[in-house]
Amino acid sequence: MAVNIKKLVNEIHKEIVLQNGREDSEAIPHSDQFIKRITSSIGIDANTCLDIIGMLKEAHKILIFEISKENIDQKIEKIDGYIDADLHTLKKLKLIYHKILEEIYEDERRQKKNSFQIIRELIMDMGRISRTQLGMILNKAVMLDEFDKLIEKEFGLYTENWKAGKLEVLIKEYENHNAIEGTQEKKADVSASVNDTYITKRAVDMNPVDTTGKFSVNKMIQIYGVEFFFRVNLRKYNFDLISELIESRQLNRRSDLKLLKDMLQKIKQNTNNDTKLNEYIDKIAKLERAISRNLTAV
Repeated sequence: MAVNIKKLVNEIHKEIVLQNGREDSEAIPHSDQFIKRITSSIGIDANTCLDIIGMLKEAHKILIFEISKENIDQKIEKIDGYIDADLHTLKKLKLIYHKILEEIYEDERRQKKNSFQIIRELIMDMGRISRTQLGMILNKAVMLDEFDKLIEKEFGLYTENWKAGKLEVLIKEYENHNAIEGTQEKKADVSASVNDTYITKRAVDMNPVDTTGKFSVNKMIQIYGVEFFFRVNLRKYNFDLISELIESRQLNRRSDLKLLKDMLQKIKQNTNNDTKLNEYIDKIAKLERAISRNLTAV
């Protein structure tokens, strides 16, 4: 039986809004805990949940920011925070987290300062304290300030009419390209391809070889993330392109190379389902060699 994607989108957004309504330090959902809860409560897999969250972000229904960075070597997953993209919600959360920041700072440093003084004092030290309680609250307070400014500046892109129109387009794209069936195999197929559809067509079709033009590799990765870049190009069989970027050191982060290695391994395991992959065996092997050489060099 097909899943009503529109209903799922609304349910997940409602859950984010509901948690944002709290008045304590748990008012911003963390992606790891939130996704586990949602997959258990409404019966969808984690990838589908992430795909829907991606659509909500693209439709400006929610704002997403990084709480903690991924560390593949230490097996630490990236954690994001989710906020309803509503000016009233943002201002309410700002008051809550600025107050919590003042309380934690006073408790830890035995000094009483207002939140703006604390931010000025600690902003340059965020990297070192990012995993501490103080650092995480500081990060949330700073990001809420930035999001508040963003929506006030770009208010036309955050109206309910704009959001509804954009979300409708994204849901139709999802439904047209990925008819979700009730089997795990169908869901897996959808999860592998949906990231190509909820991002705007212009972003997916941009020429990633153009490293000097408007849509450079670095710009695309900065906007959409390295995982999205890999996913799009692997699905388009652009193995030579990725090899060239690795050899030219445009892609040289160890964590990115390890991520690509894992993604490539999954693709190789799918040759029975995607027979076209057999035409690219040599190119895949070439890409694997490029990854291995550069992993030893970083």
